[in-house]
Amino acid sequence: GALFRAMNETPDYQAANDLSVGATLQLGRLAPEAWGLEAPVTISHTRSGLDPTFLEQSDVRADRLPEMRETGSRSTRLALSLRKSTPSENPVVGALIDGVSLRLGYHSTANTAIMTEDRSEGFEAGVGYDRRPEARTFDVTPGPIEAVVRGLLPRAVEETGFVRRLLDSRLRWTPEALSVTSTYRSQEALSYRYASILASSADAEVRPIESPREGLETTARITFRPFASLSTGAMLSSSRDLLPTARAGSRAVEREAIRAARTELGGIDLGWERQRLLTTHLDFRPTIGGWLRPSLGYTARYRADRSPSYLERVAVGSDTTATLQRNFDGDRQVTRGLVIDPSALVRALTGGNEGGAGEEGSAPSHGGLGQNSNPSRSPSPGGVLAGLARAVEVIELNWFDGVGSRFEWEAIDPSLRYQFGLGAFDRFRVIGGDTAASASDRGSFRARTAVRLPLRVRVDVAYAETESEVLELRGGRRTAGERSWPDVRFNWTELPVPEPLKRLIAHGSASAGYRRSLRSSIFGAADGQEWAGEEVAVPLQISIGFGSGLSGTYSGQLSTGQGRDPTGETEEEGAQHAVQLAGTFNAPGALRESLPAPIHASLRYGRQLRTQCRLDTGTAGGTTCIPFVDYENEEFSLTLDTTLSQLTVGFQMSYIDRQSHVGTRTGSSQFQLGLFGEFNFAAGTFLAGGGR
Repeated sequence: GALFRAMNETPDYQAANDLSVGATLQLGRLAPEAWGLEAPVTISHTRSGLDPTFLEQSDVRADRLPEMRETGSRSTRLALSLRKSTPSENPVVGALIDGVSLRLGYHSTANTAIMTEDRSEGFEAGVGYDRRPEARTFDVTPGPIEAVVRGLLPRAVEETGFVRRLLDSRLRWTPEALSVTSTYRSQEALSYRYASILASSADAEVRPIESPREGLETTARITFRPFASLSTGAMLSSSRDLLPTARAGSRAVEREAIRAARTELGGIDLGWERQRLLTTHLDFRPTIGGWLRPSLGYTARYRADRSPSYLERVAVGSDTTATLQRNFDGDRQVTRGLVIDPSALVRALTGGNEGGAGEEGSAPSHGGLGQNSNPSRSPSPGGVLAGLARAVEVIELNWFDGVGSRFEWEAIDPSLRYQFGLGAFDRFRVIGGDTAASASDRGSFRARTAVRLPLRVRVDVAYAETESEVLELRGGRRTAGERSWPDVRFNWTELPVPEPLKRLIAHGSASAGYRRSLRSSIFGAADGQEWAGEEVAVPLQISIGFGSGLSGTYSGQLSTGQGRDPTGETEEEGAQHAVQLAGTFNAPGALRESLPAPIHASLRYGRQLRTQCRLDTGTAGGTTCIPFVDYENEEFSLTLDTTLSQLTVGFQMSYIDRQSHVGTRTGSSQFQLGLFGEFNFAAGTFLAGGGR
C-alpha cells in the first residue's frame, strides 16, 4: 500500500497498481507438418497506475479531488512472424521460399500524468530473405589449356604446390551468403498539455502536438568467396522517410526541399533517404608456399545523414530552390601483410635435404644458431644455412594505409566512387569545389621477428613507424610521425642454476630490453610549430622459483627523454620498480589444528618516480632545468588467505604514499586494513552413470 516501506524509509504515500499478462500461440502447428511452418503469435498487455494519498509535496488529500487526472501507463502489443523451417524438395521453390520470413506487429501505448497525456499507435511489417546458396563452381583452367600448360612447364615447376593449386583451382560464381531485410513502420503520436491538474470541459479545446512517423528501413548483405583464399562483400543499409510532404515539415521551405528530394519507382513513391550506411570489404590470402604467406585487406565505409533542419538555397537560373544538406563521411583502409618463414624457405630451396645435420634419420637440432648435432663431422654449407634458418623465427611485415574525410551539412550528393572508397587523398578532401571539414591521410609500417640463441635465449626485434596528416577547415594542417627503433628484447627462459643452489632455486627466467622512440608533430605548414620528443626505455624482469614453493618476481623500467616545443626544450626521467613474493606454507604447530589448510601469502612493494623539467638558458652561470613535474609514489601490500571448511578467509593490508616535490609539494598517505570471507558451496556431485 501507500504506507508500506522499510522501517528506516520515509513513506511516499503512493500506492502502485501493476498488471502484466502475455501469451504466445504457435499457429504453425495447425498446418501440416510437411510444410515446416513456424508462425508464433505473441500478445502482451501491461498496465501500471499510481493511487496517491496526498498530492506530491503537499498535505492535500487526493481523494478529495475527484476530477484529478489519473497517473499511469498502459501498453498493448501484438506480433506475428512466419517462416519456413524445413528445406523444400523442389530447388526452384526452395530458392524462392526457403529463407523468407514475414513479420507483422501492432502496438498501442498511453502515458498519463496529472497535467500531461501521451498516446501513440503504430503498425510494423517486415520481410526478410536469408540464404546460403549451394556452391556452384567451374574449372578455372579448362582441360585442353591445362594440358598445354603442363606440357610447357618443366617437371620441377609443374610439381610445385603453387602450380598444382593454380591448375586444380575452381571458381565459385554463386554468393556465399545473401540476405535482405526490409521493415515498414508507421506511427501516430499525440501529446496533450493541460493547464490544470483537474479534468474539465476545457480539455476538449486542447490541441495535441502531433508527431507522425512513417518510414522504410532496408538492409542488404552479400558475400562472395570465388576462391578459398579470396572473399569480398558489401552491406547497404538505407532509411527512407515515407511521410507525406504536407506532414513532414512545419515550414514551407522544408516541404519544398523534401518534395525535391523524394524519388519514385514505377509510379510508387519511395520517399526520401534520411540515412545511408555502405561498407565494402575484400580479403585476399593466397597460398603461395609454406615459407611465404602474403595477405591483402581492403575496407571502405560511407555514412550519410539528412534532416529537414539543414537545407540550402540553390540558384537555378533566375530562381532558387531549396535542397536538403548532407552530413557524411567516408574512409578507406588498406592493409598488406607478408609472413616469411626462413626455415621453410631453406627446405624449399634444398628440396627438404638439410645436409650436414647428422646421420640419416636423425632429428634436426633445435639448440639455436647454427648448432650441429654431430660435432664429429664438419657441417656442410646446407647444414649451416639450415641451422641459421631454424634459429630465425617467422618474419612478419605489415603495412597500413588509410584516408578519410568528413563533410558537415553540404548540398552534395557524393559519387559512387567516393562511397566505395576509391580515389586518391585529394578526391576525398575536395568534392565538386567543396572542401571537407576534416580530411586525414594515415600510414604505418611494422616489422617483427625473433632469433633463438643457445642456452634457451630468445631475442625479439621489432620496428614500427607511423605517419599521419590531418587537414581541418578550422584547425588547419597537422602532421604527426612516430618511429620506434631499435626495439629489442632479450628473453632467457631458463637461467642456469649452479649445482649447489639447485636445492634452493628450482628455476629462474629473465628478460631485458631496449626501446628508442622518436615522435614529432607539426601544426601548420612545413615551417609551423613543432612538438618533438625522444624517449629511451630499458625494461627488466626477473622471476625465480624456489624449491620451497616460494616465488619471487622483479619488474622495472628506466626511461629518459627529451622534448622540444615552441616554448623551449624539456627533459624527463622515470623509474618503476616492483618486487613481489608469493607462496604457500602451513600454519605453525600451535595453529595447525585451527588452520589445517595451506596459507597463501603475497607480499608486494612498488616504487614509481617521474621528473619533467624545462631548460632555462637565461640563468647566469649556465643552463638549468626547472622541474614542473616531480613526484614519487610508493606502495606496500600484504595478503594472507586460507580455507576453513567451506569458507575462505583472509587478511589484507596496504600502505600507499604519494609525494610531489614541486609547487606546494602536496602529498598524501593511505593505510588500509581489512578482513574478508567467502563462502564456497557445492551445488551437487556428479556420480558415475549420470546420477547426482
